[in-house]
Amino acid sequence: MEMDRPTLLNEAEQLRRRWFRQLQAIEGEPNWRRGWERLENLRSLIKQASQHTGEDWAEQPAAQQLRHLLQEAKDL
Repeated sequence: MEMDRPTLLNEAEQLRRRWFRQLQAIEGEPNWRRGWERLENLRSLIKQASQHTGEDWAEQPAAQQLRHLLQEAKDL
């Protein structure tokens, strides 16, 4: 899934907000803590990817992991 940097970051932010709302809805359930770990990982990847502005931004591990997470979310 190829997309430009602004689109990738925008879709990742949308996913982050959706996950946050879902976590608020299941607070206290067994998978809640694991969900927060995934959310923190997503936040970290967004921050890392937003810092890469060079031409090789798409090859950075954070950008690749974000694309993977976004594809997984779409496939579910």
